[in-house]
Amino acid sequence: MKRYTDPAIPVLVALALLALSALASFGCTTVARQDTDAAPIVFRSGNIMSLVYSPDLESFAPYWCTEAQRRYSNCIVVMAHGFDMGEWWCQYGDSVIRVELLIHRLQGQYPGRRIVIVVCNPGGYDLQIPGVTHTLTSSWAMPDRAMLSRSYSHPRLVGNIFELDED
Repeated sequence: MKRYTDPAIPVLVALALLALSALASFGCTTVARQDTDAAPIVFRSGNIMSLVYSPDLESFAPYWCTEAQRRYSNCIVVMAHGFDMGEWWCQYGDSVIRVELLIHRLQGQYPGRRIVIVVCNPGGYDLQIPGVTHTLTSSWAMPDRAMLSRSYSHPRLVGNIFELDED
């Protein structure tokens, strides 16, 4: 697995750790359970299906389905918040899961379909799994084309389907 780094990554990781520690201080903890299946929010647009594992991202699913159609005709778009905990993890309903494990589960459920991972990747992990397209850094919740002005975007954040790494 290759790792790509970005100068903004240490700041993003620090903010993520700060947020996690704040949650823990209020008695809320995120347990790395991998034995349960989370029920994603599902959005369909033609042959493109979006699975949203972080409920606050639900309103952005239609935009990423439209964006994915620019590159693929039949894929699964996965949306969730991502974390670097020595490996690439993402929100999975009320828990978390390793992104690699989630991909393998989805490839079993949807054989032959490309899996597009729109999940922040602050660790810069390049999974190199055939049939998977994913971010190599952090991403916007909304694609650039859906924004009113490019001035809202950030050059180091993924904002369109062609900026994702295809394996």
